[in-house]
Amino acid sequence: MKITGNEPAHPLKEMVYSEGLGGHIGIDYLGLTIRQQFAMAAMQGMLANNEGCMAQGSSRSFNPETIAACAVNQSDALIEALNKPRP
Repeated sequence: MKITGNEPAHPLKEMVYSEGLGGHIGIDYLGLTIRQQFAMAAMQGMLANNEGCMAQGSSRSFNPETIAACAVNQSDALIEALNKPRP
């Protein structure tokens, strides 16, 4: 099963209704996407470690933009790795 990361991590269905269209018109999913959840976990680890992005060239100071970009890169790398065929 290939994932893109845009799927809901823990889907909660919400029925969408419209009075003007006669009732139920679809389903929405609430919550974080898989990519967002992976990035959140990566960011938590980097901030707890205080050296999480050192390998990617950031300084010891917490630069929010650098930490966020690093977390997203880690998330995308994990999704890519999960999509590789298993031997």
